[in-house]
Amino acid sequence: MKQGLALLTSRSIDDELDIESLEKEYQIQIPPIFRIFSASYALQEEGLYADRVMVGNGSEVFLNYFVYEPNPDIMFAGFNDLKFALSIMEDDEIWENNGYIPIGACGFNGAILLGTKNGEEDKIILLDYDDDSSLTVIAYDIFQFVRGLQLVLETDNIKTHQIDLKKLYKKWDETIWRIAE
Repeated sequence: MKQGLALLTSRSIDDELDIESLEKEYQIQIPPIFRIFSASYALQEEGLYADRVMVGNGSEVFLNYFVYEPNPDIMFAGFNDLKFALSIMEDDEIWENNGYIPIGACGFNGAILLGTKNGEEDKIILLDYDDDSSLTVIAYDIFQFVRGLQLVLETDNIKTHQIDLKKLYKKWDETIWRIAE
């Protein structure tokens, strides 16, 4: 299975992110390592996504998902676009008061945060709402975090929907897998 930087898609040369304007608009300083990362890689669904397969009833289910290998209990659901992350930052007291940017979501009740001040610049922090909103530094920068990401098979969906992996195919312009009859 893929892992680390191989999971990401480079941002196209035409897709320039104006970080300075975002910093002015939201009155925040993006830490230097994350600045390079977000300018270099496509975030949100087009940058990192789990494969989906169309099953018999026409619905889509996930074929795989992301875990953070140093702690496989952390199921990573994907990155937030930087502008979106900044726009929702004020929705949570913990985020706003501590200068945390919610750069990603977890499969459980939590978030992946980027530290921006108080000596936590560029640190990646897990916010676990199920554990009294505990905050834990899980990586010293975004590249260390991404290197720990691994794509793993969603065996429950494969068993439940009786998906034969050898029969999967995609049409040229689609992102969804289909099952050959």
